[in-house]
Amino acid sequence: MFKLLLQISFLIYIVLIISNLRELKNYNKNGYIFKCDDVKDISSKLIDLNPLYFKTEYNYNQNINDIEDCFKDKQPLKDIFYDYNHIKQNMNDNLLFYNESITSYKTKKSSDLILCTHNYNILSILFGECKVYLINPKHKNDIIGKENIEIKKWSHIKKLEKYDNICIPTNWYYFIESNDKLVIHHLDIDNYFTIIPNFLKERFRLSMST
Repeated sequence: MFKLLLQISFLIYIVLIISNLRELKNYNKNGYIFKCDDVKDISSKLIDLNPLYFKTEYNYNQNINDIEDCFKDKQPLKDIFYDYNHIKQNMNDNLLFYNESITSYKTKKSSDLILCTHNYNILSILFGECKVYLINPKHKNDIIGKENIEIKKWSHIKKLEKYDNICIPTNWYYFIESNDKLVIHHLDIDNYFTIIPNFLKERFRLSMST
């Protein structure tokens, strides 16, 4: 009996994974950067599948000046405490996993093109300022394999500074340009049914870029 229940539960879980993955393929072909005047608007606006810009005075400690150049590295988190409860409280979903990492540039830098593989991908500026170039998935065939300067014409551009945040929907592409010291906190968010597929997708993406 227990074995049968286990098999049924596993089957239901697989069905839910497939259902959630199908939903993740959706994107807004007319997407644009939407400004949320209040962090509380995040949850109600996520359904539109637009990148969401919002501003909030979050808390973090000041041990960031000695961080070496890195991209989405977990190691600096031991020296930086970033309080993102202001985001969690407004996601309106208890079935979410939050994965943190840090990007740090000490000098002028243009990042590689990055594919958002998680349900939600939130960038928070802890120090400095930058431009984020966001590209709708509908332009995938126009941008893959090209230099950043060649794909800017397909980008939605947003200048970000300290206390600025942007939530990028899954399947969107982006790259970052900075002229000076920059520290970004990344918050990658999955749910119970996408965390494994999204993890595997991210590992595959990283292995192809090395």
